[in-house]
Amino acid sequence: MKVAAVQFAPVIGDKTGNAERIVGLIQEAAGHGAEYIVLPECALTGYCFDEPTEPQGLAEPVPGPFTAQLGALTAELGVVAIVGLIEAVEATLFNTAVVAGPQGLVGRYRKTHLPCLGFDRFATPGTEDFRTVAVGEVRMGVLICYDLRFPEAARLLTLQGADLIALPTNWPAPKGSIYPDFIVRTRACENRVYVVAANRVGEERGERFIGRSQIVDPSGDVLAEADSELPQTIFADASLAEARNKRFGTRTYHVDILKDRRPDLYSGLAG
Repeated sequence: MKVAAVQFAPVIGDKTGNAERIVGLIQEAAGHGAEYIVLPECALTGYCFDEPTEPQGLAEPVPGPFTAQLGALTAELGVVAIVGLIEAVEATLFNTAVVAGPQGLVGRYRKTHLPCLGFDRFATPGTEDFRTVAVGEVRMGVLICYDLRFPEAARLLTLQGADLIALPTNWPAPKGSIYPDFIVRTRACENRVYVVAANRVGEERGERFIGRSQIVDPSGDVLAEADSELPQTIFADASLAEARNKRFGTRTYHVDILKDRRPDLYSGLAG
């Protein structure tokens, strides 16, 4: 299967324009054969809000108008798209990524770990368990940006059979470089899953974003990486057999990263 990470510069507050850009970028990626397409965190709205009233005016329910538009598009194209937006449940706001496929809207994930940055200062953390969603032959997990710093989240998705972790993200400069330099590759290889990380580029209200969207394979090898400044869509071929093989080694030794665990000794992680 072919996967894609779409890197672009959303315009803060311009939902209509951003939705048009998202539609065009998904169509373009699908035209290049991509079947699973990941876009950035808060791609629909932008991220660096100064006051809580700003995102409140841009949020929408899930399902809602944008997810209806997105679901119709993915059904028409026969692809899966993961897009970041601001979800409203009455007056409560969530940093959410929605998953739409050939059958329309199939899932959503609310960001669980919230840094004191941008919209996350005004968001409510998600409280639902980490769950995978099956779309076609692929079992997918979704995390958002800072969530990837916490290995427990990616491991829980792996234990549920995730083949791929989609990561809509907004990595800021300069410290965000730790993600493409180390963290994305680490989560991929320690769980033997694909990680498709879609970052944004450009500057928003004085905050610069580093780009460098990545697609990383279950061995931790970078299959594709985007530019640090320019909008770009990157592609890679992913193998389900590779993602589902948790055993590796040579003729003289092998390890299995799931079977070799010792959960009987990990009870302290719950504290």
